[in-house]
Amino acid sequence: MKRIKFLHFSSRRTPLIQLLSTKFPAFAGCLILAFLVTGCTTLSFTYNYADWYVLWKVNHYFDISMNQKDFLQPRVTNLHLWHRTKQIPQYVTLLKRIGREFEDGLKEDELQDMVQTYEQLHNRLLEHLIDEGSPFLSSLQQSQIQYFRETIAEENQEFIEEIGETPEEQLLWRIEETIDWMEDWVGSLTSTQHAAIVKHGKELALFKPSWADNHVYRRQHLIRYLSTSPTPKLIAQEITNWFYIPPTKTLPGYESNIPKRKRNFIQLMLKIDGILSDDQRTRGLTNLQDLIQDLETLATT
Repeated sequence: MKRIKFLHFSSRRTPLIQLLSTKFPAFAGCLILAFLVTGCTTLSFTYNYADWYVLWKVNHYFDISMNQKDFLQPRVTNLHLWHRTKQIPQYVTLLKRIGREFEDGLKEDELQDMVQTYEQLHNRLLEHLIDEGSPFLSSLQQSQIQYFRETIAEENQEFIEEIGETPEEQLLWRIEETIDWMEDWVGSLTSTQHAAIVKHGKELALFKPSWADNHVYRRQHLIRYLSTSPTPKLIAQEITNWFYIPPTKTLPGYESNIPKRKRNFIQLMLKIDGILSDDQRTRGLTNLQDLIQDLETLATT
């Protein structure tokens, strides 16, 4: 069973939005993860049970009461329906465009525009998640926030153990994830291609604080903020500040590196695109078309 990968596709059946799936806290993150887990089953099967998974995951974080579950159930159902009927068709439109551009080789301005479109989709989903999730977050008891704090502390420790503590270790982890992602989509890479991706990856600038530092810091900040018993409106504004793209609040020193990190991503994708064989490009397009067909089916069922 394939696991979810931070900032990368885990398989050809994973929607583009997964690029940033683990950036969201609590309720928002649960819902996005639920929409995107693919594992050993088909996308349609998993997606159709997303509402159940959301409630299970929220309970994992907060140990919710029956009243809270009853409160969340219709909100999750409504959000699931909106996502299926409104946002999945937009994913399809973007993926079709990616296919057209990928067929002839990606261009920098095209890739920049597609990344911007993704960010708009991300923000639109976040807005709906905030609308549905903020009232729940404002209802949390201090004991539930402590439960959340302990769960997040364990996850943060596991997260850092996996990716490494230093920017250099995290970069190597990112390179390995990129290679896995490429082979999921286009098939096995040659030793020359493998070496080229490692070379290009190591040429990327390292920034401090790192994206992992900011990821951990935001989650810790959210816990501290929830402990002050803010209103739903204030919670909505705070989550928007920290999790919108681009965010208006970050770990000190991180915000100035966001444009540079985006340029790194675009340059790496262009270099990888340039080393693919015709057969690999064809396989990638076939897998992309399969994903598009799966999403089109989901949007109409």
